[in-house]
Amino acid sequence: MPKNKKISLEVEAKVLELRSQGKLYREIASELGVGKVTLERILNPEAHKRRILTRKRRRTFIVHTVIGGKRRRLEVVGRRPRPSECELCGRKTKRRGLDWHHWDDEHLEQGLWLCMACHRFAGSIENGRHERYLGLKSKAIRGEL
Repeated sequence: MPKNKKISLEVEAKVLELRSQGKLYREIASELGVGKVTLERILNPEAHKRRILTRKRRRTFIVHTVIGGKRRRLEVVGRRPRPSECELCGRKTKRRGLDWHHWDDEHLEQGLWLCMACHRFAGSIENGRHERYLGLKSKAIRGEL
């Protein structure tokens, strides 16, 4: 159902009837072909309104990082929404399977949403391990190791 579309009285009546019969949200949603948000709008409009207002106000997100050798939990302003795929390799993951990778502790809002593998890769590049790897690889190819 598109956003801001009026819910028909028939659908609303059917949802209320099925809920009074003790059916679960997921059962009602699959039977009527509506989403959980639509059910929330019908069955609990106040909670729905609170959730929407909270989402609109939320312009920050939490980042776990290491600063000065200590692990910190910081709130970052300037939130970019978390995508469903890695911004580097494009691998589709669960939304919670992405990490926020930032470059500068002064500007935590500048970064990328990366899958675990790409986050490790990006960290190794920034730590200079890729240069050591390439050096060892060229020595191995030349037979110097």
